[in-house]
Amino acid sequence: MAHKFNSVPDKRQIEELVKKADFSSINAVLSPFREHQVVKLLKELSTVDQAVIFRSLNKNRAGKIFSNLSLKHQHELVHAFSDEHVVELIEHMHKDARTSLLEELPANVVSTVLASVVNPFCKWRHYVVPV
Repeated sequence: MAHKFNSVPDKRQIEELVKKADFSSINAVLSPFREHQVVKLLKELSTVDQAVIFRSLNKNRAGKIFSNLSLKHQHELVHAFSDEHVVELIEHMHKDARTSLLEELPANVVSTVLASVVNPFCKWRHYVVPV
């Protein structure tokens, strides 16, 4: 089902699904919408609800949506996520967006993120740590 370019997912429906932690339904409801439409919805929700929504999305889509948020919004969400979820989300961001985010975050948050990714199995460690 195609949605008008400026339409936004139904906030009340999403809030009900978040309360139920119905991740598959959240993903299904949001899947027809473009990233910028989901961003509009996220701006209307609590940080906790936003974190639940990001956990329901596939990693690639979550990274694209996260990249479309303002740096301030990204910073707020980083604090709401677990370290593991932050690493997964940042991993799926475009490298320029990832660099901008890391430059804007407070040093203690960057240290935590980098400590989580500086391991031999991290897919993007070479972008932040010279090999």
